[in-house]
Amino acid sequence: MKKILGLDLGTNSIGWAVVQMKQDENGKESFDSISCANSRIIPMDQATIGDFNKGNSKSQTSERTSFRGVRRLNERCHLRRERLNRVLSLMKWLPEHYAKHLDKYGKLLKGAEPKIPWRENGDGTFDFIFKDALEIVSTSYQDDFENALKELESLAEACNMEVVGVETQNISQV
Repeated sequence: MKKILGLDLGTNSIGWAVVQMKQDENGKESFDSISCANSRIIPMDQATIGDFNKGNSKSQTSERTSFRGVRRLNERCHLRRERLNRVLSLMKWLPEHYAKHLDKYGKLLKGAEPKIPWRENGDGTFDFIFKDALEIVSTSYQDDFENALKELESLAEACNMEVVGVETQNISQV
């Protein structure tokens, strides 16, 4: 008996079968049976099929490769953060409430995700630890805004116009 592998390669599918042939007493081959057969359909949405018909072939492997690249970038970002945490922890430059959630390799402990600018109080609320710096910056911006508003009002007065709809709000009170 002779076995023949038959392949059907389509644009969205691959089919195959193993066929057994037999020989009669005259030496002529004829079909005997199908040993095994299977097919694989490659899923494609209509947009991909349309692109393929236009000649823009994009394989599934290229899509997997791009996803793999994204995973690698994310992994490198995590590694850089862990290295930075490890170095800053060794130098004692991390806030205490953040450093206590790191292991010796700079990784965050499982289930812990502390935020550097927020410190948790005993009652479960959080304090912003950079309040003083925020107030200094917001006061500076408030002064700059008020000076610009005075300048605008003087220009408008010089042009016989009036400034309407300007509302000031103290940023540090927001």
